[in-house]
Amino acid sequence: MKLKRPAPITPEVWLVSRDGDDFLEKEFPSESAAVAAAPGELELQPGATFHVGRLEPYEPTLLGGDALDSVVELAREELGEEVVADWLDDVPDEKIDELEQVLSGCFRAWLKQEKLEPDFLAVALVNEHKVP
Repeated sequence: MKLKRPAPITPEVWLVSRDGDDFLEKEFPSESAAVAAAPGELELQPGATFHVGRLEPYEPTLLGGDALDSVVELAREELGEEVVADWLDDVPDEKIDELEQVLSGCFRAWLKQEKLEPDFLAVALVNEHKVP
């Protein structure tokens, strides 16, 4: 879930949801306040599950696997399938994760330099709870 609001956000803001996707717009000052209010706000029966999540500034991510796929596809278009063959097919997941961190960090630095940082928030740190 993404919400348009000037970032950064202070103090903490927590939201509640039945399914972890569609959060109510009512805000709570802490996770414990959200957990305490959720059964009433969501009209839940004992034993039902619900989710609470904290609003945080959205951090864009460039996916390492998608970047590799794009590079390979471009090389195949320029040089042909037989030349490129299975280049980069066996890159381990941990190396793809490293690439994602590097690309995302570089992208976020560029966004900051160009004053293009997102001005919206996302629900993060979503935790599931059960009504007693």
